Amino acid sequence: MQSGASLHEAFSQFPRAFPPVVTALVQVADKTGTLPQVCAELRSYLAWMDRMMADVKQAVRYPLIILGVAILFIFVIFSFVVPRFATILKEMKIALPPLTQFVMGVSNFCSAYWWQTLLAV
Repeated sequence: MQSGASLHEAFSQFPRAFPPVVTALVQVADKTGTLPQVCAELRSYLAWMDRMMADVKQAVRYPLIILGVAILFIFVIFSFVVPRFATILKEMKIALPPLTQFVMGVSNFCSAYWWQTLLAV
């Protein structure tokens, strides 16, 4: 602006800070003489956007925490609880259904590679 450029030209040099819609609004407001009103509207719009982003982040945080706790719970079940039942079932020497065999296989994987699985999660 010190070199004589208008406000919208100065804004257009920083597209990461000032989106094209803001630059266009400032350009129109500068030509129509409504720059103070447009700046006030932009200020209230950007404040509203900040509040909305904060609300969305807060709304997403709780389900992510619940999902993380559920994954941790399932991991603990497969790593420590199921192997104890697996030893009991192996000692009984009975034929196990395919689903039980699958659960025991997942449990064997989790207990054998628990630290790698934990890092992957």
